Amino acid sequence: MDSALERLAEPYALRRARPSCLREGAEPDELHLQALWQNDDLRPRDLALPDGTPVEVLAAGRWNRSAGPDFKDALVSVGGLLRRGDVELHVRPGDWDAHGHAGDPAYGALVLHVTWHEGAPAKTLPPGVPTLALRTFAEREG
Repeated sequence: MDSALERLAEPYALRRARPSCLREGAEPDELHLQALWQNDDLRPRDLALPDGTPVEVLAAGRWNRSAGPDFKDALVSVGGLLRRGDVELHVRPGDWDAHGHAGDPAYGALVLHVTWHEGAPAKTLPPGVPTLALRTFAEREG
C-alpha cells in the first residue's frame, strides 16, 4: 500500500513537519495515531492516566502492520511499575469493543490501550489494562 498517508507515517517525514492530525481540533485516524506513538519526537511527554497516574514510554514497541495489536513488545512505566507487552491504539476507547478484540488470544499480552479521545474504558478491555488518552497531551504540546 503506497499512499501519501503511509509516506507521512515514515519517521523521517514526521520529524520534518507536524502532521495535520496534531493540530487543534483535528481528528486523527488510527494510522496517524500509530505514527505518533512510534515516533519519539512527536509522542507527547509527561503522560498520565485519567486518575493522574504517570505513564512513561520507554520503548514504543515494534509497529505491527499485520493482524493483532498495533505494537508488539513495548516497554512502559505506569505509576512506576514496568510493563512489557503489546499496545493497541484506537481513536475512541469504545473502539476496542466495536472492533471485537475481546477474547482474541492475539491480544493476550496487552499492557496498554492508547486512544485519542478520553472516555470511559472499553467494557471488554482485559482487567488491569489501563487506557491512556493522548489528545489533551498532544494539544498541550502543539
